[in-house]
Amino acid sequence: MAFLREARGHGIRSGFTIPIDAAFGRKASVTFSSMKESVADDLVVDPYTALSVGAFLDSFVDLLKIRDVSDAVACPLTPVQLECLSWTAEGKANQDVAILCGVTRRAVESQLHHVRQRLDVLTTCQAVAVAVRSGWL
Repeated sequence: MAFLREARGHGIRSGFTIPIDAAFGRKASVTFSSMKESVADDLVVDPYTALSVGAFLDSFVDLLKIRDVSDAVACPLTPVQLECLSWTAEGKANQDVAILCGVTRRAVESQLHHVRQRLDVLTTCQAVAVAVRSGWL
C-alpha cells in the first residue's frame, strides 16, 4: 500500500509491469506508467520488444558495475564460440544448440572443445562460469 501511495505522490495513476526471466535465475521487470487514470485498452506492448528492452537494461546495469572499462578482459572467443557457449549456459543440449545455430552437433562439440582450450578449463561448465564472471555472457 505504501508503494501505491508513493507512486501517486509522483503523479503515477496507472501502468503495468512485465516480468522478465533472465539467465541464471536472475529476474527483471519493465514497468510502463502513466499519469492517466487508466492505461488505454489499445495500448499493446509486443512481448519481443519488451524482452529486448529488458535485455538492454540488464546489460546496461551490468556495464555500470564495471567501474573502469580498462579493467574488463577482452573476450578471447569467436562470435560462434560465444554463441554456442551462451546457448549451453541456457541449458541447451549440443543437438539443440546445433539446430539453433544451423550447424551439426559435431560442429558444436568442436566449438565447445576450442572454448575449453582457449579458456584453459576442463569442463564446459567451468567455461560458462569463466565467461559469466568475465562479463562475456
